[in-house]
Amino acid sequence: MDALVGTDRKIDWPAPRHLAIRGASAGLEERKQALLIERDEFLEEWKNISDYVQTRRGRYLITDNRKRRNSKKVLNEKGIFASRTCGAGMLAGVSSPSRPWLKLGTPDKDLNEFATVKRWLDIVEKRLYQVFANSNYYHSKQSSYRDMADFGQGPVLIDEDYENAINCYCSPAGEYILGVNDRGGVDTMFRDMSWTTKDVVERFFKYGRIPREIRAAWDRGGYEDKWTIVSVVQPNIKMIKDWRGPLGMPYMVVYYAVDCSNDDDNNVLAVSGNWENAISAPRWDVQPGDIYGDGPGAIALPVVKSLQELEKRKGQIIDKMAVPPMQAPAGMDKKVISHKPGDVSFYPTTAAAGVNGPISPLYKVDGNGLNALAAETQILEHRVDVAYFVDLFLATINSDRRQVTAREINEVHEEKLIALGPVLERTHYEGLNLDIKRAFGVLARNRVLPPPPPEMDGLGLKIEYTSLLAVAQRAIGATGIERFAGFLGNLAAGNPEVLDKWDMDQTIDEYGDITGVPASIVRSDEEVAAIREKRQADMQNEKVMATAAAGADTAKVLSEADTGRNSNLLADIIGNAGRVV
Repeated sequence: MDALVGTDRKIDWPAPRHLAIRGASAGLEERKQALLIERDEFLEEWKNISDYVQTRRGRYLITDNRKRRNSKKVLNEKGIFASRTCGAGMLAGVSSPSRPWLKLGTPDKDLNEFATVKRWLDIVEKRLYQVFANSNYYHSKQSSYRDMADFGQGPVLIDEDYENAINCYCSPAGEYILGVNDRGGVDTMFRDMSWTTKDVVERFFKYGRIPREIRAAWDRGGYEDKWTIVSVVQPNIKMIKDWRGPLGMPYMVVYYAVDCSNDDDNNVLAVSGNWENAISAPRWDVQPGDIYGDGPGAIALPVVKSLQELEKRKGQIIDKMAVPPMQAPAGMDKKVISHKPGDVSFYPTTAAAGVNGPISPLYKVDGNGLNALAAETQILEHRVDVAYFVDLFLATINSDRRQVTAREINEVHEEKLIALGPVLERTHYEGLNLDIKRAFGVLARNRVLPPPPPEMDGLGLKIEYTSLLAVAQRAIGATGIERFAGFLGNLAAGNPEVLDKWDMDQTIDEYGDITGVPASIVRSDEEVAAIREKRQADMQNEKVMATAAAGADTAKVLSEADTGRNSNLLADIIGNAGRVV
């Protein structure tokens, strides 16, 4: 295909490899226009956030997809820094690429202790981590978390990929249009994109679904002509069970060209399907019934704008202090006044000298106003940090979890973690859960995962999160276990029998779950029972051997005790055994 790009000869356009679902694009444009009504209410706010916080993010017109945003409005970068810290903090604290952040289990807690189940879950976890690390998942999630904080949501589309299993794309604000299901979860996403003729042909030539208008543009050499392409991912309401192909999948994916005629599905570029919801769109905070969320960016936007005005005023004061406006006698009109050191400016001898001389500042500019503006700037910058949870993210990231006790976390971060708790829950439920299910489905269909053990037949998977922030929240609950253990330890010093009330094995399991330690370092109940049984058998054998050794020593002593008559004490005892006296 690349060899054909830029040539002047025509392509023998192939017949479609698969027919589009009849009427696939019918009604899609109407639904998109209906969803635009709610989306457009947020556009102005998103544009302002793009102007002052994420200056390189956001696409609000199809034609500006490849244009750089203008950042001349930014004089104070505090909003940019806070947004960047929040995005990096969410990535490091929720799904860090450098530390474990998920743990798989079954709904049956006792079943999780089976050795075969633990080994299978451990293998699946490692395969998931490998897929996430080898793809662009973490790069997309970093953009998603920052968009989530700035614009209220960070939708990521997870496509199945032949090279890396999955390929992720984080849509910028203004490009996407979202829809939700009856449970409030995002299950629909439209994307308006501007593609060239070359882009369209390279992407969809293999399907043979190139509209007539785009074929004509290619044939006449219009490779850089622009076309409005819409990508749609939504539930397949016409799904036919057990049907092979897109009609039999629960989610449908359609690409169509808005600028081309839709007769006989001419404008449809491709139709496919997904077995899982490929849209991961966590929202920072959302009201019931709403589609789009609100984040710290909406809260901090007025303050960030005020910072730009203060910065402008500070610059004006500094300019006036460095080069103040001057006053001079009227007779010096059109005379050159030099501000260079050592230069002399001449004025008429008849000019009356003022209080400050014939050439003096128009008014005095002191540093009091500058100090007041600096203090106000510091207050506003702190408000931006509070909106973006900067103090929490920096405190959590800079701390070493292995050296921070649950009591310290409880005292330092409890209130802040409680404030961030709903955000973490929504990030797990609306984001990471869908990411893991999507990746797991792709791996399972491609037979990359081993078959589950028979004990898991008919059971699903339970996802728990062991990220830095998730563990920090749960570590507050671990304080109770630590206090309980300390309390029983004190009681046992006076009465050891109280330890009979304490199930130490279960305590280890519970504490390991809360703190998120790897399952591989905690032995299963079966392994522990086998070890203890072997230890008991070894102890019993040692006791038997010790008894036998003691008997042998006694026999040796008796055999060496001479009783006369060519006999010894051992022989006399054996000879008299059974004799009745």
